[in-house]
Amino acid sequence: MCRTFSQPITLQSSEDLLARKAELCDELLVLLKEAGVRGSPKDACLVIAGVLDNLANYHDDVASLAAQWRPFIEPEPSALRLIKGDNHGSAHPEIIPRD
Repeated sequence: MCRTFSQPITLQSSEDLLARKAELCDELLVLLKEAGVRGSPKDACLVIAGVLDNLANYHDDVASLAAQWRPFIEPEPSALRLIKGDNHGSAHPEIIPRD
């Protein structure tokens, strides 16, 4: 439905904006606490990425940050995996044949 000119535009007050920022700060604090108690860095990254992705639905301020963390929650391509190489422990891609 399109807004007509007779419908008023509702603006958020500065108090409303401040309350939303405070809410976001509280949610980010919980995110950090949750990530901090995970057993591994990978699990912590999954928590951070997942919560940021969810918060981006409600807070435009974190959309770009969530996009940067999104690769942690996206599945890896099945045809490519990283193996530990002989070159000083670096990782080299290896193509896995499909069944």
